[in-house]
Amino acid sequence: MKDENYSLENYKLRERILELESIISCFDDIVFVVSSDGTILDSWTLQPQELFFDRDRILNIPIEDLFPEEFASTMVDILEKTIRTKKSHQIIYQSPVEAFKGSWFRLKTRFMENFPGKVMVVISNITKEIELQYEVEMEEEKFNQAFMHSPIGMLLLDGRMRIVDQNRALLEMLGMEDEKTFRHKGFSDYIHQDHIKELMVAVTDLRLGIVHKAVVETRVCTKNGKYLWCLISFSSVKDQDGQVTYFICQIQDLSDFKEIEKKLKFQNSALEKINFELEIKIKQLETINQVLAHDLRSPLANIEMITEQLKTGTKSRQDRKYLDMILLSGNKFKNHLGRMIDFLESLDSLDHKFKWNDVNSIFKDSVNELEKQIKCSGFNIIKQSQRTMFFFPMKYLKTLFKYVILCSIKETGSENRASLLFNESEKTLKLHIKSNNQSEMDPYNYNVAAEKLKEVMTVDFFIAKHQVLSVGGSIKFLQPDSQNYILVIKMPVNYVA
Repeated sequence: MKDENYSLENYKLRERILELESIISCFDDIVFVVSSDGTILDSWTLQPQELFFDRDRILNIPIEDLFPEEFASTMVDILEKTIRTKKSHQIIYQSPVEAFKGSWFRLKTRFMENFPGKVMVVISNITKEIELQYEVEMEEEKFNQAFMHSPIGMLLLDGRMRIVDQNRALLEMLGMEDEKTFRHKGFSDYIHQDHIKELMVAVTDLRLGIVHKAVVETRVCTKNGKYLWCLISFSSVKDQDGQVTYFICQIQDLSDFKEIEKKLKFQNSALEKINFELEIKIKQLETINQVLAHDLRSPLANIEMITEQLKTGTKSRQDRKYLDMILLSGNKFKNHLGRMIDFLESLDSLDHKFKWNDVNSIFKDSVNELEKQIKCSGFNIIKQSQRTMFFFPMKYLKTLFKYVILCSIKETGSENRASLLFNESEKTLKLHIKSNNQSEMDPYNYNVAAEKLKEVMTVDFFIAKHQVLSVGGSIKFLQPDSQNYILVIKMPVNYVA
């Protein structure tokens, strides 16, 4: 009976040992039982390929015979320390075996209370953990570098809006030198009271996830107590539960922007005033146009009629000559008046609008139109600069070109050569016309049509010239002799392309 009970207990014990061995072998780690002198007594693992050697080869073999001397010595030291202190110890090391080169492991020892002189050693492959840790450290390093060396102010706040860290750019922006002094105050202590409510609303929306980023324009206190306009961009860092752990703030100095904004407001105000004055002047021009068109034409017509009647009833040759002179002057005045009325009435046309115009094309059109008007030929364009654009009404450019051309045409059949060149450095356009006019002109070759048209365009030239001056440009018309005619136009930089 006793033998049967003994056999049964022995059987149960072997079953229990097998069960425990099965449980241990299911671990992802490698488990060894090692004696105090470093001899491997037993091992268990779910993946035998992760053993440094075949299991049968390592059993009852000292560690010194399996691993390099330095590593084996470290292993023996930690085993002795575990037995001496009766406490667990661990080391992290890189594989000393070539087959696992580059892999990282964690070795943990556990003192076996019921088995003196024996130590359990658990080895875990932590290569993925080390690689992940390295990646996290690299990302942290990148963040720290970007945070600390950013050219704009950077500020790190905890979940309760307390200052954790800041970069040098922010301290310089606020005139601070000591980091501890800066962190001594709360973040809200640096914000102007007028903006506290707006800032807290933005932060609350960010904390609750209503927005992913908050931007606030506020005034921030500097070291000397003055306030600096800044643009603060908030973003949040949350934990696994969605709770905000940190706020990252980017702070930009808006001083220059605010100064420009102030100037723009002043300029807008000035422009509104100028616009109002222009509207008044336009109304005045409309009134003048009505006066010219109606109130002055009638007296001129009466003067012409009365002069004709006086001429009819006068027998004196001298008096008739004076009356002819009065009629001639009246006709000239009437023509100039008509040109002014036409000008005022055509101000709304596209030709009088400011737009980008090709100077070379307009000059060619001016030559072609004049050749048709006064039936002249022999006008040659010998030089032209590259494509030059003026932001200026086409009508005035044509008037300036035509008037200079007409001045150069003195004789019928004269040959004129023109060059139109733009000086990029001086922003000047130079029209130079060279004519073969004789110093003593033959009356029979006098170009009457050109002279009459030039006389009619005198008022137009005067108006066009003053339009150039009104935009800040300058204009010169030079006639050094009877054969050279030079027009120089200089426009502001923003009117030239």
